[in-house]
Amino acid sequence: MKIIICLFLCLSLRAYALTCALSIEYPPYQYVKDGRTTGLDAKLIKLYNQYTNEKIKMISMKWDLALSELYYSNKFDCIWGMEVTDARQKRYLLTKPIYKRSSTLFVHESSNIKSLNDIKYKIIVGDKDSTLEQEIKKSKKFKSTRIKHLPTKELAMKHLKQKKVSAVIMPNAVGIYLAKKLNVNIRQVFTAREKTPVAVAVKKGNEKLYQMIQETLSKIPTHEIEKIINSSIRKTSKKVDTSYQKDTSPNLMGAYLHPF
Repeated sequence: MKIIICLFLCLSLRAYALTCALSIEYPPYQYVKDGRTTGLDAKLIKLYNQYTNEKIKMISMKWDLALSELYYSNKFDCIWGMEVTDARQKRYLLTKPIYKRSSTLFVHESSNIKSLNDIKYKIIVGDKDSTLEQEIKKSKKFKSTRIKHLPTKELAMKHLKQKKVSAVIMPNAVGIYLAKKLNVNIRQVFTAREKTPVAVAVKKGNEKLYQMIQETLSKIPTHEIEKIINSSIRKTSKKVDTSYQKDTSPNLMGAYLHPF
């Protein structure tokens, strides 16, 4: 009997070998609903767990806290769903991309902003480290544009609804999801030319864990990842005016499969 109990406890302890952090407020990619972690990335972790014995347990927290904790502490092993940037590659080990997100500039439907050029002398909510914000910051013609940052994407969308800001930058699918949730009539003005790769981040120096996660990711058939992307992102579907869009409207509502 003691042997059976011991085996049960050992198996329970081994049920999750790793702990991975996700954001509590980044729908439809990762968020908390009814006390449970959910979203596209949560589904991808469940898929990942089918291909390894070193399973991942999900924990949710504020995104900035997750970035800080992974860098400065050993409270958890990884962050799932991190957008790959040069700055982040200097701070973390990032796996090969799992998929890509599309960064979009949204305005209120009633706005007179019809092109990216119209954001000069305007106040907009940015998306730190996003490709679109970086494109705007690098351009001299947008020096007059004031970019502010808010704690959450939902708060940014509320500011747009209340017309406290002229535009917001956020991933395409996030903007559409929140506009639907908050009943905001929005319009897409511009989508970044470069789509942002999304990966799993681990602490610098932990090459063993990095290789283990990468090897497991490489085992997952791309069609299974694509199936999750389609089912998760298309649920955000909402008719959005794209008549002024200067880039082709992204398929999969702004999520792109990145094959291994």
